[in-house]
Amino acid sequence: MQRTHRAHYHHSHAIEMTSGSLWKNILFFSIPLVLTQLLEILFNLSDVAVAGKFADYRALGAVGSTTQLVTLFTGFLIGLGSGVNVEVARSLGAEDRERTEKNIHTSFIICAAVGVLLCLICCVFARDILVLLRTKDELLEGAVLYFSIYALGMPAMAVYNFGNGVLSAAGDTKRPLLYLTVSGILNVILNLFFVIKCHMAADGVAIASVIAQVLSAVMITVHLCRRNDDCRLSLSKLRFNAPSAKRVLMLGIPTGLQNAIFAVANMFVQTGVNTFDAVTVSGNSASVNADEDPRLAGFRKTFINARIYERSGEEVLYGEGCLSLPRLNEDVSRPERIRIRYVDEHFVEHDEEYDGFAARVIQHEYDHLDGKLFVDRLSPLRKTLIKGKLAAMTKGKYKAAYKTKLVRK
Repeated sequence: MQRTHRAHYHHSHAIEMTSGSLWKNILFFSIPLVLTQLLEILFNLSDVAVAGKFADYRALGAVGSTTQLVTLFTGFLIGLGSGVNVEVARSLGAEDRERTEKNIHTSFIICAAVGVLLCLICCVFARDILVLLRTKDELLEGAVLYFSIYALGMPAMAVYNFGNGVLSAAGDTKRPLLYLTVSGILNVILNLFFVIKCHMAADGVAIASVIAQVLSAVMITVHLCRRNDDCRLSLSKLRFNAPSAKRVLMLGIPTGLQNAIFAVANMFVQTGVNTFDAVTVSGNSASVNADEDPRLAGFRKTFINARIYERSGEEVLYGEGCLSLPRLNEDVSRPERIRIRYVDEHFVEHDEEYDGFAARVIQHEYDHLDGKLFVDRLSPLRKTLIKGKLAAMTKGKYKAAYKTKLVRK
């Protein structure tokens, strides 16, 4: 096997592991590597956060129902990238330029092909997989739509992990982190734009993720194509080399499966959660635990001529929605305790005190008597941010899971 002189592939972001403090080098090399893998998983979690905050519980439940599936495929692609990393690092360390070139170009073909294959599998079998996970009928369509769109970004995700593996082999773990950070910020911005401005839900956050993933893949591919060392990627040199492919897959597949095992275990948990109602599934997706007042069990009262004459306690922020405003949820601040006088359906007078969630429900409904909605209690900034959504509702541009009638004045 022919060996050549060692090329200068140490760019400004690369770490020279053979000089200086070993522990310092390991620390500066490994931290960006860990953060990069965390950021890849956080793409879906940012979708969950935005859907839960600015869409409705169905969008949140739809996105959350796919979290473990996304984690499974993301983990597998990260593992495949690890196989690329080890094999390229071997050839670079051996100063074997020919083998390095074959490894890089073959790995690109493998990763792109695996990404396309996973994309096709997810798009074709999305509904079957989600039904197998017992996704609620109320959430199924949104979950299938989100997962199918998200899967379109898997080829880009695979290419990014290929590039991450190559650069990490050359000692550069900072640049992949930089590219993923930029695309992650874009993902959040596009999430907010599609959900708030374009009035989209699960489909909007999925499209945002795909665009961000494509950006990260393009940035890392362009960088590799512009390098002038052994790690250079040349599209004209793309050739499939069977021995290189075998070595990469023998390393990458076991690592990918190992990464996916944890997600598979969590999928059994998700399957159990999905047997509950859609609201419970959505709450599990957001990982929010609400302490309910025991008095709310079977809480049903009739308030006639009601008057809240005392409000006390701390102001508490809590998410509220209303049937009058489909798919709109916002945090509203209300006093935690009230006293109310009213007459019940038997015309018996009552003077009672409520706190916690019961007090919030009563205040919410009491506002309707004064011609107010929960959005009237929002800050000027929040009102401005949802102004487009409210304007769209007045024009009949909204979706609801129940029958509605638009009354025009």
